[in-house]
This record gives sequence, structure tokens and C-alpha cells, in this order.
Amino acid sequence: MLMGVVLSAAGAESAGAADGAAGQKLFVKYRCQSCHSLKALKLEKKKVEGEDEEAAAAPATGAKKKEPPDLSGVGLERKPEWIEGWLLKKEMIDGKKHRKKFLGTPAESKALAVWLATMKTKAEDGKKAP
Repeated sequence: MLMGVVLSAAGAESAGAADGAAGQKLFVKYRCQSCHSLKALKLEKKKVEGEDEEAAAAPATGAKKKEPPDLSGVGLERKPEWIEGWLLKKEMIDGKKHRKKFLGTPAESKALAVWLATMKTKAEDGKKAP
């Protein structure tokens, strides 16, 4: 009987690792890195082609554009259900919704949100995740 418990625990652990791999693949697949980094996993923000030109063409209002946060600690602040709502533009922070609506399937949005909620490393710069 003990062998079955050990095998079940090992299976659950590998399933969790598989979920983590799936979440990270979704993060990359849907280009979340074009805005966000996950420094705890050494995933740095990647500039999108034309990003500098877009910023230069924007009208100069004097307002500083808020940088999207590193998501290494988002799980310290938010639950998966809230993260999924944020990705789907159903939740707000300071009266604002996420800049881009997640375009994946409902299963993908849930998997990505669950994975992001496991990110529980405090930011080095002291900034809070959304």
C-alpha cells in the first residue's frame, strides 16, 4: 500500500511540473514577454519590433508611460481566478484593465493563470506585481 502512495505522490509531482511547463510555454506562445519579465525564471522582457518607433510617434503629453511589472511575485498578491479575470479584461487595477485581452482558449487562460499564481518570488526592486 505504501508503494501506491509513493507512486501517487510522484505522479502528482510530475503532473505539477508538467503544468508548470505548460504555463511557461503559454507565457512564451502568447508573447507575454513582449511586456513582462519573470526574473525569477530568468525570462526577460523581449522588445517587440517597432516598439521604439511606436513610442517615438506617440504624442508627447509629459506623462510617463507605466512600465509593465515583473511577474515573479504575482502569486504573492493574486489568486488564479483573479489573474485569469485580469487577463480577460474582467478585473481592474486602479480603474484600469489589462492592456491586451488574452486571446487563447478558456483552458489556456486558466492554465496560464494557475501557473502565474505559483510565481511567489519577491521582486528585487521592491515593486509590487499587479
